[in-house]
Amino acid sequence: MGILKDEVVTGKENKPSTIVIHGHPGTGKSTWAAGLGKTLVASKDGGLSEIDCAKVPLEGLGTEKLVDLMKELATENHKYNVFCIDGFEHCEGDAIREVCKANSVENLNDVPYGKAYAQVRQKMQDLLSMLKELRDHKKMHIALTTQTLAKEISEPHLDPYHQYHAFLGAKTCIDTYAWADAVLFFQIKTIVDKVDKGFGQKESKSITRGERIITTGPAGGIFAKNRYGLDTEMPADPKLFLQAIDQSRS
Repeated sequence: MGILKDEVVTGKENKPSTIVIHGHPGTGKSTWAAGLGKTLVASKDGGLSEIDCAKVPLEGLGTEKLVDLMKELATENHKYNVFCIDGFEHCEGDAIREVCKANSVENLNDVPYGKAYAQVRQKMQDLLSMLKELRDHKKMHIALTTQTLAKEISEPHLDPYHQYHAFLGAKTCIDTYAWADAVLFFQIKTIVDKVDKGFGQKESKSITRGERIITTGPAGGIFAKNRYGLDTEMPADPKLFLQAIDQSRS
């Protein structure tokens, strides 16, 4: 027996997807995740009242009940093939509060040597590990939705610029992006059109028609990625997204 003989894996494994979804409110993130399949949503922000989906209200309840739910999904028979945490940024907020309580402080900075920040990061890494185990054990797609935040990016060869990222702390963002097969940015499509000002003059004007789109790869001012070679811009249709993944594997 040996690693080279018995443990080398070749070819694509075609596992269910781990997905991070970020964007402004009202861009269809939760609706899209609910439409990925037979979805169970853990609602951390209470924004699902008008979406017809299976959901477990968990806003304000900390991480313990979420962990219990994931353990049940991993060990019991059920009909779901998608698990979504809607408002994943609230999980990080829960972790911060729990670490502060455990250390009897009001602020993470009150714990010396950055130990509290390390504890929060470990809690979030543990959640991500549990989610990946759920994906692998139960063959479920995993989707995490968050709001979006413009962050200033500094690179040695460029002037500083702003880029939209998932609304998470810097280290949680790094870990979550590495965990995800796809990081998708949701937005309402905007086009620039020429409109008549009169007297033969035209001006450029931004126009939206309500069409929701997703960015799946690097684009100006947006962080997105995928491991499937998808088109950079796609309609916000979960069935088309899954079809595109299947096509990338054929």
